[in-house]
Parts: sequence; structure tokens; C-alpha cells
Amino acid sequence: MSDPKDVDALLRQLDAHRDAYMATFQQMHDLLARQLAASATNPSGPILPQSPTNANVKARALGREHRPRLSFSLSDARKSSLGLAAIPASTASRNTGEDSDDDDCDYALYVHEPLRKQMYDDDGLRKHLMSHDWQNGSKDILDGITAVFLGLWNAIRQVNPANREHQAVGRITVVRDPSPMLFGAIHLTHHATFDVDQIFDLLVEPGVSKAKFNGAYHEDERQQRSFVFSLEYYTLIGEGCKPMHWQKADLQEKENSYDIRITRCSSIVALSLSGEHIKRVNNHQRRARTKHGFAYDPFAAWQVLNVGAYPDLKSSGDVHDPSKHYVNGVEAFLITLLGEFRDAHKRYEHIMEEIARITRPPDDFMFDLKVRDKLQFEDEEYTFSRRYFWAYQTLGTMNSSIKAMVDAYEDTFVEDVWEGKHKTIWSILDEANPRSPYYRTRMYSLKKKFEREISRFKTLMREIREHREEVVGLREELFVGTSIHESRNSVKNTEITIQQGHNIKLLTLVSIFFLPLTFVTSVFGMTNMPEERQYWHFGIVTATVCVPFFILIGSLNTVRGMTFWRKKTRNGVQHALDAVAWIRGRPRKRATK
Repeated sequence: MSDPKDVDALLRQLDAHRDAYMATFQQMHDLLARQLAASATNPSGPILPQSPTNANVKARALGREHRPRLSFSLSDARKSSLGLAAIPASTASRNTGEDSDDDDCDYALYVHEPLRKQMYDDDGLRKHLMSHDWQNGSKDILDGITAVFLGLWNAIRQVNPANREHQAVGRITVVRDPSPMLFGAIHLTHHATFDVDQIFDLLVEPGVSKAKFNGAYHEDERQQRSFVFSLEYYTLIGEGCKPMHWQKADLQEKENSYDIRITRCSSIVALSLSGEHIKRVNNHQRRARTKHGFAYDPFAAWQVLNVGAYPDLKSSGDVHDPSKHYVNGVEAFLITLLGEFRDAHKRYEHIMEEIARITRPPDDFMFDLKVRDKLQFEDEEYTFSRRYFWAYQTLGTMNSSIKAMVDAYEDTFVEDVWEGKHKTIWSILDEANPRSPYYRTRMYSLKKKFEREISRFKTLMREIREHREEVVGLREELFVGTSIHESRNSVKNTEITIQQGHNIKLLTLVSIFFLPLTFVTSVFGMTNMPEERQYWHFGIVTATVCVPFFILIGSLNTVRGMTFWRKKTRNGVQHALDAVAWIRGRPRKRATK
């Protein structure tokens, strides 16, 4: 398999050769144009003979005047330190599978209205950073500004400069993990087209994926003409990568076998249509602030903005191809969104594979008793209980995130949107225009691609649910095995306790045997007792004291004896109380049961 660095080097060499060829071709075209102009002003002057090669060159140069051009400002994951770079050109879009069909289509079906000229300078960027009223999300993003990358700034600061021969009708800006200063540059260059404050808030604030396509009735004209899709999900932190300070991430170091560090990631795909609105739409909401909204022409000049924060260096950099021409901004927006969906599916699959790695039994589970015991009985640190709990909850969170993404797509891209019949989203008014059916054909092809991706998401959701059930089974088996193990240990501890009780009982009996003897010897050991050597007194006293005592203790040591003496004691107390009452002359009142 080829090394990615070698492939990148070859692509850069191809780009250099292509740029050199295009520069030579442009010089040839300019030379021919000057000679033709000189011959037209001076009929007697020398006329350059037309060769077949020159004729072809001229025809192609003139034909290119009618082609819509894109002004690309794209990013590549290979240059994460800068955050923005040009994507290498190829003959097709490798990620989306969109083959270039520029030679087979009629460019009259494409957008013709060029983008409005824009030019920003360094002083304007500084003033914008200092004077703009930044919102909370924008403040979080811009925290920690250090330096300006002039090369990146020059790539996005102008649209359709005066020295550009072919004016662009659309522009795609793709930014991956930009620096805070580059975020500020994006805010300046796109603030007039998009509500960048809203985009930054969607990028920073935690939540779920959502689509902002209902801006037609908004008071802000930028939201009226823009369509924003926000993707919120999770990814694994790449090696050597660090999430941005406003991203929730697991930064704790773990053991090698449990090293799964997940972070929140987010991406914004936004489309803005220029020009005047094509129709006014009444707002029938009861508490609406505006009485009507506006719909804009999908074939107007357009801009697509794609900003993503992915600390894993795994974003696809080949979604767009400079040699690929889009019929309008809607197609460019949808292809960008399709690439984001595919990246999200790839990241979710990677997380699921890592969770399966730490939860499923290893390959030697069937052959190694130690491995089986380790998985069946919990250790002192509750390793597997904590691991199964974390995996179960994480998979549930992933499923909810995927469901939110699917719901946002299905709720937004209804059939009327794909057919161009929606009131406010990409409406087609002129059905007789030849580009309307061509546009629907392209939309139908994209719809099929999106349906395949949504089907893959639903399949992934089903696999996640199945793996959650598997984790529950493993957790229950661990609980059963650990419970049985603890029960056996408890039985052993009970047996030890019973044995200790017997020992204490024996010791008590021995103590009871010597207790009355100690009493008798202490009585006869008094100093004032007569010193006679006859021991029959001692024997009689000993028998009189010890025998009844031993009988009493022996009977109290059984349940039957304890019951007998308790009953006799209660009856004796009652008779004593009756005798006292009889002596006092008042009969004692017995308690009724």
C-alpha cells in the first residue's frame, strides 16, 4: 500500500506541472490576443498564419468565457498546524464518487451570475477584531489569539479580484481546526454573507445535530438567504492532537488496555445565496415577528462555508475537486454535507470498534482458564463493572447522537425540497427553463447518495443496540459469577463464626465450673474462720452450692430449660406479689390477657 506522504508529494508535483502548463497556456493566449488586436488596427501589418494548434487554442480560450468558475478556499487535514490549505486537484471527487462531466454538459444550465467583488485588508481585520460586538461562542473561539498566518489570510480575504479573467459564480471555504486568529479572519470575510455569530455559537455550544433552514422569516437578511446544518457528535482524540479549550474531552491518561479518549467534535456546513429574492412568502405563524419571508433563487451566486473542529486529523480532504463544476450552490452545499456525513459514520465506526475491543472477550478466552476467571469474577478495583457501565452509557449516547443527526436530515430534506417545490427552500419558479429538469436530475442523484448514508447510519444504530445488549449480558454474567463467589465466601465465613462460637461456649462452661468453687474457697479462706482440720464442712458446703448451680446452668443452656425456668420465675414473682397484697389487705389486680 502506498505511503500517504509519497502520494501527497506526487499530487503536489502534478499541481506544479499543471500550474506551469496553465501559465504557459495563458501567456500564449495573451500573445495571440495582442497579435490579433494589432492586425485589426493595422490591416497592412503582418498577419499571423493560423495553424490547427493555434485555432484550437483560441477556440478553447473563448469557450471558457462561458464556463462558471469556482473560487476555492479549501482545507486539508495534512496541514493541521495552519488550519487551511488547498486541496490537490484530481480528475474526480474521490470521496463522493462524483465523476467530472464538464465535457458532456451544457454550461447554459449552470449558474452565470458572478459573485459580488469583495476585498479585505489587514487593517480591516484588526479593526474588526477590536470593534465587533462578539457573542459568547465567538469569544470562546477567539480566546488565545497569537499570530496571523498571512498565507491563509490571503487565501480568503478577496472574492473575484479585478485582475481575475474569469469571474467566479460560487466559492467554497473549508476550514479544519483553525487557529483563533483564523476564526477571526473567517468572521471578517464572511460576516456580510452569513450570520457568523450564530455559526460560532452552534459550533461551540454542546447539543445535538440540527438544521437551521427556517431563516426565511427572520429579520436578519443574512439568515433569510442562508441555510446552516450543524453536526454534533464524537470522535477519538488523535495521536499528538489536542482538543480546543471549548470542546468537552476526556484528557485523563488511562492504562494501555483501556486507552479510549473521546472528545466532542462539531462541524458547520452553511450555504448563502446572493442576489434579490424571487418571491415573497406569507408567514402564517400566530406569534410571528414578521408578516412575510423571502425565498431566493437556487441559481444565484453562492458561497459555501464549512468549518470543523476535529482533533483527530482524519477528515477527508478530497470531498471537493477544483476540476469539478457544480450546477449551483445547492449542489455544492449538499456534496459538502454528504462528505461530513461520511466522515461522521467513519468516526462512529472507529469508536464502536474500540469499545468492542475492551468489552468483548479476547480470542484466547476459550483456552485460558485465567482469562475466563478474570472476566467472570470481579477484582478489588471493580475494573470490569466500571468498564461495562462506561461502555453501555457511551454507546447509548452515541445512538442518541446518530438519531439526532438522522432526524435533522429527514425533518429538513423532505420530498418538496428535492423537487424544488418548497416554499422557502431552493424553490424553482421557472419550470420552462431547461436547467430546471437538469437541476432535478442532479438533485435526484444526490438524494440517492444521502439515502444510502442514512441507511448506513440506521444500520450502525442497530449494531450499537445489539452491542449494548451484549454488554448487558457480560455485565449480568459478571454479576452472577461474582455473587456466587461472594456467597461461597460468606458460607465459609459463617462456618468459621460457628466454630468460634463453639469455642467460646466451651470456654464459658469451663468458667462456670470453676465459678462456684471459687466462691466456696473464698468463703473458707477468710482469716476469721476457725482453723480446724476437719474438711467435711467444706465438702458439704461445696456440694450444696455447686450441685444446684450446675443443674441451673445446665438447664438454662437448653431451650426447654430456659422456657421452664422463665415460666417458674414468672409464677414465683406473681405469688410473691399476691402475698404482699394479702398482707396489706388489698387483693392484687391481675392483668387481663
